Amino acid sequence: MEGHHNVEDHHYFPMFQRAEPSLMQGVEIPDRDHRIIHDALGKLASATHKCLERLGRTEGVMTSDQRFALDELLALIKHTAPLLRQHLGDKEEIVIPLLLERVRSDPDFG
Repeated sequence: MEGHHNVEDHHYFPMFQRAEPSLMQGVEIPDRDHRIIHDALGKLASATHKCLERLGRTEGVMTSDQRFALDELLALIKHTAPLLRQHLGDKEEIVIPLLLERVRSDPDFG
């Protein structure tokens, strides 16, 4: 995910903005989202790792520590999923239409 965001943030978005300044409005939202998503995915990865470590010690009934780990992981998933859905929706509604409009008017764009 980090590689994908780096390519967009440091290559595609700046190139699009230079070629078509009106794209700036459509790129600011996904760019800001990348930082938020990166942080959320880092927390999710850490919680997943901790949860798997705790569950690896399961012998029959889960302990309260293991249940807490699962609850924490579920809460982070519930927090992260809407961020990802919104981010992808923003790209579909904002960035992609602007890019399509530009490509239609200039087939050599990009």
